[in-house]
Amino acid sequence: METGLSAPPSAALAGQRSLRICILFDMHYWLYGGGPKFTWELAHAMIARGHEVSIYSSATSKKEPPYKFDARIRMFRVSLSDKHENIALLRKKISQENYDVALSMQGGAMQLYWAVVLMGTGIPLVYSEHSFPARVEQFWSRAGRLAAMSGADAIHLLLPEFINSLPAWLHDRVTFIPNSAPDVVAPAAKHQTKPLTLVSLGRFAAVKQIPLLVEAFGLLHDRFPDWMLDIWGYGEEENAILKAIAQSPAKSAIRMRGIADLALGIFAQAQLFCIPSRCEGFGLTVLEAMSQGTPAIGFAGCAGVNHIIKDGENGLLAPEMTPQSLADTLAKAMGSAALRNTLAQGALKTAQEYAPGPIFDQWEALLLSTASSKGHTRMDAFSEEPFASMARLSAAARREWLFRDFGRPWPGTLRWYAEAARTAASKLWKSFQRRFE
Repeated sequence: METGLSAPPSAALAGQRSLRICILFDMHYWLYGGGPKFTWELAHAMIARGHEVSIYSSATSKKEPPYKFDARIRMFRVSLSDKHENIALLRKKISQENYDVALSMQGGAMQLYWAVVLMGTGIPLVYSEHSFPARVEQFWSRAGRLAAMSGADAIHLLLPEFINSLPAWLHDRVTFIPNSAPDVVAPAAKHQTKPLTLVSLGRFAAVKQIPLLVEAFGLLHDRFPDWMLDIWGYGEEENAILKAIAQSPAKSAIRMRGIADLALGIFAQAQLFCIPSRCEGFGLTVLEAMSQGTPAIGFAGCAGVNHIIKDGENGLLAPEMTPQSLADTLAKAMGSAALRNTLAQGALKTAQEYAPGPIFDQWEALLLSTASSKGHTRMDAFSEEPFASMARLSAAARREWLFRDFGRPWPGTLRWYAEAARTAASKLWKSFQRRFE
């Protein structure tokens, strides 16, 4: 798989001890996307620096990750059931491996699950969050998120402004590390032959607002007939995107291209990249585009994106989150090759500021620092409390304690499956209705 990743060991960290690192990430989520891809890159970067890495994932998934793993990375598929016997076996297995530090990259309720599994093992935990905080709390809960963080020995957030979502008593555990950009290799000059290409690349989720981009592009078709909009990705919003295209006056200039296996190659051939998201944890695709000298255009109100894009320097930011505002902003770049060239130079400079080496230096330092808590972790303290003893609680009591007021059933339970089935049926019905509107 193409990544553009090169993260040699840092001389600054030379001589540090080798770590046994345990990454906790459910294989159900090994799909194309920024979070899984960065997990893959981090695992390989730590292996390259002389550390040992194991990844624990759900045994129920039949899918293989779309990323080719180094043979030195050990992969374990385990049962993530909440039954006492399963938790005890998983805890015993992880404890026997004698890891120095565990890193939970999972989003949502599984963060709390892994904290409970590690209780009593003496293995310190890094809680790593790769999404916009308000979105995490929307799809999980604030109470659950803070409960999981309270059991972590260190907390990783992508951006400094995200700390505002946490109470003051958690602030001293937080480390900010952004995602890394692919290594910048002097890209070939952008072709100016027609048609010119505006690219969208990412998951088809409501928060990505791809139909809004389609509407904005439709407003520009008469002025820019030599431009094409290529949409790469997959996801639950595909029908909504297809409907928007069918209704667009520019439908003949919009192409659905499928899953992007070679994102860097796509960005290298494009003139512009648009990320119309409502919010992002960081916007990894923005850095990927910039590493290929492709300016990015997004919304000024989109957290994560507005941290990377500097309006007029390496890309453009639409002031309002509306189709017309986005169309007006796109028109500035689509109508001026000179502006695109200026922004492209700024984009390459920005990508270099997020080079993999220094980013993974920070990760290595965080893991080494957290490993110093081995044998006296925050979850070990909880293991001494009667309410936290797995032997004293029934499965029902554990669920009641762990998920009290959190608003979500325990993953894998009958209620959880019933809720998932209702959600799927609702989406199917809405999709059916849209087809006949």
